[in-house]
Order: sequence, then C-alpha cells, then structure tokens
Amino acid sequence: MKTISYEEGIRLLEVGNHREAQDIFIALIREDDKNHKAENALGVSLMRTEYYVLAQSHFETALKLSPGNVEYLKNYEENQSKNPLKYEYSGWFLFIYNYIAPIMGFVLCLICIGIVLYVKNIY
Repeated sequence: MKTISYEEGIRLLEVGNHREAQDIFIALIREDDKNHKAENALGVSLMRTEYYVLAQSHFETALKLSPGNVEYLKNYEENQSKNPLKYEYSGWFLFIYNYIAPIMGFVLCLICIGIVLYVKNIY
C-alpha cells in the first residue's frame, strides 16, 4: 500500500495537479481529523480550482483547529474576497424566510389536502 504524505500533496499542489493533491489531503484528513495543515492545503487547492464554497469550510476547520494561524487567516480572507456567492440577507428577508414561508407552506399543504378531500367526495 502506498503511503501518503503531506509533502507529496504540497508538491502536487505546486505543480498544479490539484485533483491528486486534493485526494491526498482528503486521505490525510480521514486519517486524522485534527490535521489542520491538510485542511488548509485542501482549502488552497479548492480555492485555486474555484470551488470557493468548499474551500471556505476547510479554511474554517483549519482555523478552528489552529486558532490565530496567520497563514490560514490570510487564505480564508483571500477566499472570501474571491467568492462570488456572498450572502448578506437583510432583516426583512430573514424574517420572511424563517417565519412567514413555513407558515405559508403549512397553509398550502392544508389547502391541497382540502382539495383532495373535496374531489374524493365529488366522485
């Protein structure tokens, strides 16, 4: 069985072989879920391949495992600036999404049930 190493993943990352580098970093994380170096490196590889949302979660994990790491914070912020999917909802949208929409969904279900029961009684 071939052994995997962080250094090999970094080498692949530097030459632009992101898919293989990502496979190595994922394997390292599976071996040790506290491997902040692999989390950060996987985030860098994902960011370079424009998977910003996925990269974000790995940078956040790396920062949780190694709080205050300047390199990880720099990568996190760079990814944030590149990420086109920045969600900043206003208060009214969150209110509708969290409170009004579920109520409307429930009412719609009741209406559908009523229609089905009405149609069953007609035929």
